[in-house]
Amino acid sequence: ASFDDSSFYDNYYYVINNSELHLKSIVETCSRFLTAILSVVGLTTYLAYTSPIIIIITLLNVCTTCAISIKIKKLQHEFQLESTPEKRKINYIGRVFYQHQYIKELKCHPCDLFFCKYDESNAIILDLIYKFGKAVSIWSVLQIAIHCLSNTGILGVLIYQILTGIMQIGDFVVAYNSANHLSNQIAMIINSIPSFYDSSLNFQKFLKFLILESGSKEKQYIESIYCISANKVSFFYDNNFRLKNINI
Repeated sequence: ASFDDSSFYDNYYYVINNSELHLKSIVETCSRFLTAILSVVGLTTYLAYTSPIIIIITLLNVCTTCAISIKIKKLQHEFQLESTPEKRKINYIGRVFYQHQYIKELKCHPCDLFFCKYDESNAIILDLIYKFGKAVSIWSVLQIAIHCLSNTGILGVLIYQILTGIMQIGDFVVAYNSANHLSNQIAMIINSIPSFYDSSLNFQKFLKFLILESGSKEKQYIESIYCISANKVSFFYDNNFRLKNINI
């Protein structure tokens, strides 16, 4: 049954807390993707006439940073998956302490048990933040460094063309701005791939949740009940036994 399956509740928590954001992300990504394609066509036509080598540098920059973006997205997704069970526990403990309908949990269990579970989950999440945050930071720094090298290469090509008389200073400004805009638009197109990839991973989690949910609807019927009994039941509250060794 799903009541005893922690993976079912992990998927449920993940889907419920992220589904709205993922839907918005898909719509926004599609909109940016279509707009960027139109911009790229016009900018590429201009730069192909002015300085084709800039297009090559821009494509190399964007393709490399796109590969890094996919890696970063994958790390972020893995962090979400690994931290979800601990976030679910922390969320549950928060409900126990701050919502009156869960007060029975505090009466029936020592508070130290909840604090221990909270500290344990919090420590695991901090370890995951350090683990994945360090990896994401390294890849992000590498991505920035590649972008800086690309800009340096574009400036070098344009300055060379000015010094050799191929290009005027006015054309330099237009070409440089066009190159930066082209880089941003191509990056937007290619970086949509990691966004679509991330959306596909989230869709798989959502689909897995639906499969688990549909499988949990199987019911088991009890034909008849002959006897219900409770033996040696004790209840301790406020430093006293309210019930002790009761048989019903």
